[in-house]
Amino acid sequence: MTRSFSMANPPSKQSALEFIIKIYPQGAFSSLLKGTLKPGDPIELKGPYGSCLRHENRPGSMILVGGGSGMAPLLSILTDLVESGEQRPVRFFYGARTGRDLFMLDRIEELGSRLSDFRFIPALSGPGVESDWTGETGFIHEVLKRHLQGELLNGEADAYSCGPPPMIDAVLPVLQMSGLEAENIHFDKFTPAVR
Repeated sequence: MTRSFSMANPPSKQSALEFIIKIYPQGAFSSLLKGTLKPGDPIELKGPYGSCLRHENRPGSMILVGGGSGMAPLLSILTDLVESGEQRPVRFFYGARTGRDLFMLDRIEELGSRLSDFRFIPALSGPGVESDWTGETGFIHEVLKRHLQGELLNGEADAYSCGPPPMIDAVLPVLQMSGLEAENIHFDKFTPAVR
């Protein structure tokens, strides 16, 4: 069985690979992580593949937009930026259905605290958003559009977007209409595996 997962570790951590994998009871591979596979069991890895990796020494801002499993590569990109010592404005947009679907918040906060200009903007899109939620609501491309409204991005800005194909397809026009050049938009679409 072959499955694709994005690494969450930055390039500096090559001796230990980190993945963020949601366990689905009927998942062909993920269900094996809850009982069948044990620490030390051998598995075969290939890669990395994909094109969503940080471009170094860019003077403009960095926009990260993700949803679902798109957290893994975006976390890798953010960690890599922090480790590099580069200081550039970063806006990290992340869409989830419910508050329970938000994760790695402590790690994002810790990484963001090491940057001089960082904002994490999570948004919930599920029906009946929790009554105690005070953050953004709606689909992440709508939230992104509201935040970028009237803010023409300079040609030096980079955007990285990772997540389900419908999310990516909705995010790309928002970035382009905000003035981002196509060569500065990097994305990976993630599709669920079928048995």
